Amino acid sequence: MLVHATGLTVAKWRRQHFDNFLTSNWATPCQPPLVASVADDHYQSKGQVMSVLSPDGRSIAIAGSSREFTGTWGFKCTLRRQANLVALNVAAAGSYETVRRHNGTLEKSVRREVSFRDVALMSYETEEESVYTTFLWRSAHHELYWTVAGRDVSFSVFTEMMAAVDLNDSASGLLVTPRRGTGTSVTMVLAANTLTNLCAVAITPTTSPSIRVPAHSGKQVKGGVMWRTDTRRQDGSLERTATIAGATAVTDLGFFDPDAPANVELAENFQVAIG
Repeated sequence: MLVHATGLTVAKWRRQHFDNFLTSNWATPCQPPLVASVADDHYQSKGQVMSVLSPDGRSIAIAGSSREFTGTWGFKCTLRRQANLVALNVAAAGSYETVRRHNGTLEKSVRREVSFRDVALMSYETEEESVYTTFLWRSAHHELYWTVAGRDVSFSVFTEMMAAVDLNDSASGLLVTPRRGTGTSVTMVLAANTLTNLCAVAITPTTSPSIRVPAHSGKQVKGGVMWRTDTRRQDGSLERTATIAGATAVTDLGFFDPDAPANVELAENFQVAIG
């Protein structure tokens, strides 16, 4: 059985970021997993290891499930330049507009467009009480977007940020590389996807300052130490998350059906390593 933990904050913190990533995955076409040969006994599980390229150039190795991921991966990264720190979102090309169109907010936004390095940059300004602007860079496979509060925000704020990095887009991922001499760094803080008909998956590096793992002992599983947290939604339904703390990553598994028998098997076998 999963070990229940009270006062668990790590899963609660990352659930704030689930909606955007999960809806984006709903909107993107399914892609076959990138399967590599199993070379390390530590990741022996179902005979497969999935390798994912994060925007900051690190490899995320995932094993322990025979199910495919529903869509492409979504990432949240930080771009630090001097004293400035901003949050960037990376998703499959077309995700932002498709999701906003689905929830009815795209038509209510004011759209602008400029050209930057022969690529179109767009901005979407909301007309709601809480005004914010989202800047969007899109290529063939992936897109990068950043949201800031305010109206009539100049494109120069975004182009100056983009001028500090090189963006290399391919089917395997979007690589965001800081340009030399700009004093810029890029760090992944969250990777998210869904396992088909089973659960939402959120992966956070153990180096993240937002990680809060319970001090008491959890259950030892293949992926590290595992805890479980149960919460009640406003409608009274049960929400169940298993959190697995490994050497390099903390993973949240947000189960769609809290009582599905497959939950326990997944939690005991799921393994993640960030290289």
